[in-house]
Amino acid sequence: MRHLESILTVLALTGLAGCGIGLQPGDLVPDDDDVAIPDDDDTVANDDDSSAGDDDDTVADDDDTVGDDDDTVGDDDDSVGTGEGGACTAVSTLTCDTTVNGSTLGAGATDIIDLWDCTGWAETGPELAYSFTPSANGSVTVSLTSVQSGEDLDVYVTANSGIGCHSADCLASGDESATFDAFAGVEYFVVVDGYNGSAGDFVLDVACGGAGDDDDSVGDDDDSVAVELCTNGFDDDGDGWTDCGDPDCASDPACAPPPTENCGNGFDDDSDGFVDCDDADCAADPACAAAVEDCTNGFDDDVDGFVDCDDPDCSADPACGGGSGTGGGTCVPDWSLYENSTDSWNNSGAGSTNLIDTYGCVNWDESGPEYTYEYIAAQTGTASVEVVPSAWFFPPDLDVFVLSGSTGSCEPTNCVAYGDTTATWAVTAGSTWYIVVDGYLGDSGDYDLTLSFSP
Repeated sequence: MRHLESILTVLALTGLAGCGIGLQPGDLVPDDDDVAIPDDDDTVANDDDSSAGDDDDTVADDDDTVGDDDDTVGDDDDSVGTGEGGACTAVSTLTCDTTVNGSTLGAGATDIIDLWDCTGWAETGPELAYSFTPSANGSVTVSLTSVQSGEDLDVYVTANSGIGCHSADCLASGDESATFDAFAGVEYFVVVDGYNGSAGDFVLDVACGGAGDDDDSVGDDDDSVAVELCTNGFDDDGDGWTDCGDPDCASDPACAPPPTENCGNGFDDDSDGFVDCDDADCAADPACAAAVEDCTNGFDDDVDGFVDCDDPDCSADPACGGGSGTGGGTCVPDWSLYENSTDSWNNSGAGSTNLIDTYGCVNWDESGPEYTYEYIAAQTGTASVEVVPSAWFFPPDLDVFVLSGSTGSCEPTNCVAYGDTTATWAVTAGSTWYIVVDGYLGDSGDYDLTLSFSP
C-alpha cells in the first residue's frame, strides 16, 4: 500500500535502461520524428500527447507522483526518516484476544513521534498508545482493521526497558499487523501511528498464542528461537531485554541475587565491608535492635552515657515529668531513609517517642507513640511513603505524616502530607524531611514501611 510511486519509477527506469543494451552506431532506433514506431514527437505514445504510458500524464511517471522533485529514483523526496522519535503515553490497557475501537484524533492521542527505530517510515500523523502486559509467554499479533477510508495507519510494538513507552524500544511493526514474542509480566506498548500525516478511526485486534507461527513446519518461528546470553551486554533474542534484565536469565547463576547478611555470625556475608549489625541490611534484625533506656532502674541501659531521666530518651516519660503523650512536643528522628528504601519496625519500639498527639495538616487524635525517620532527598522529584501494619489479625491503626525540615527541627506544625496508609509529596535535591509513623487513638504495633521515588 506504501511507496507505490517509487516502485513504479524504479521499474520504469530499469525498463528504459534495458532498451539501450547492445545498440551500435547506425542501428535503427526510435528517433524524434521519422519512424513509425512510438517516438518522442510524432506518435500518440510520446511525452506530450497524454497517452497512457508517457512520462508526463500517467500516475506511474516521475512528474505526477506526490512529493517528487526531480524524476530520479532515490532523490531527496523519495526518502523518509526526517522526523524524530520520542515518548508515547498509553491511554488504556489491552488484554489477550480483545478488540478495541480507537481514533488517532481522539482523546489521549499525541503527535510527538515522527520516526521509529525499527522502520524508516515518516509517521508524521498523530499516534495513540495502549499498554499490554501478558500473563503468559507466547506469540502475540496485533492487527489493524476498519481503518478510516483514505487514511494510512501503521501499528508498532515497543517493550518497556525502563523508559516507558518510547520509539527507541521498537521491536515490531507493520502496515496492517505486527507479531512479536511476548513474555509474561513484561510491559509492552502497542501504538497506532499515521503515515505521512494520516489520522482517523481504526479497530485494533489483539490475538495471543500463535498468530504467525505454524508450529508444525521445520524452520518455523519455534524452530529457530535466539537464546539470550546473560553476560554479553546484548539483547540476543530481540525481546527488548538485555542480560540479567531478561526474564530468560532468571535462573542463570550469573544473575542470582547477591548473598544476604547473616546478622549474628561474625562474617561479612554480602561482601559490602560491613559485618553483622554494622551492616545496614541488619537494621530491622531483632539481634541488632538498640537497647531501650529504662527511665527508673538506675542503669544506663542503652550505653549512651546518660542514666534514667538524664537520658534524652526519657524526656517524654511521665516518671521524668515528660508530656505523656498529651501533644505539643517535637519529634526525634531515630533512623534514616533514602530513595527506594524499606524498614520494618514498631511505632512503640526502640527509638520511639510519645510527644505528639496532633499535626498541623489534620486534626486526628494521634495519641499513640510515634517513630520518626529522617530523609534527605538525593534528587529532585516526587517521593511517596507507604506504611502497612504487619499483623493480619486486629492490625493497629497507624498513620503516616511528612514534616518539612526546613526550620531545622522536627515540628508537627510543619506537616506537608499525611495519610492513613500513603503520603506523597514533591522534594528537591538536598532538602530534609521527617517521616513519622504515629498511632491513632493510642494504637501501636509492627509495620512495614517503603519509601519510593520518581524523578
